[in-house]
Amino acid sequence: MKKKLVFILIFFLVQTMFSKENIVFSGNGFVNFQDHEFYFFISLVDDLSATLDIWNVPDVIPSISPITTVRINEPISLFIVYAADKDSINLTYNLRIVQPDGSISETELIGAQISNIIYNRLMLYTANDLPSVIFDDNDDIGLYSFNLEIFDFNEPIVTFILQFNVIE
Repeated sequence: MKKKLVFILIFFLVQTMFSKENIVFSGNGFVNFQDHEFYFFISLVDDLSATLDIWNVPDVIPSISPITTVRINEPISLFIVYAADKDSINLTYNLRIVQPDGSISETELIGAQISNIIYNRLMLYTANDLPSVIFDDNDDIGLYSFNLEIFDFNEPIVTFILQFNVIE
């Protein structure tokens, strides 16, 4: 038993060391990621329209209030901001919802568009597709996560895991 456990642990560590994909976890409602080509800020918000209004005020540094809890029948949205230091991008994402029992929800987005245009390098822009979800009475109460895999020209860049609680 110990040999099998040690083998699994070593295998996992080797896979992690040689994996090109980054994984960023958050239980506080927002995440940041930066590498030599990209910057991403992602926040869980309860009012996407109000967040966009705040974000779009010129010459003001916006104050985005992330959430970690959502009530049944109220929306939770992903607010996605990015910058790129490249001549050409084709940023897309896959979104999966992990339920309290660990299973993947049937609701998912595959190939949603962040952007395929760079207007100005290193300027911050919001993603084209900003998803919102409303959990209803048929959904379980408990700890969920949005698993958001981001790609550039179908090559993985980063996976974000944002946890949140669904309550009554």
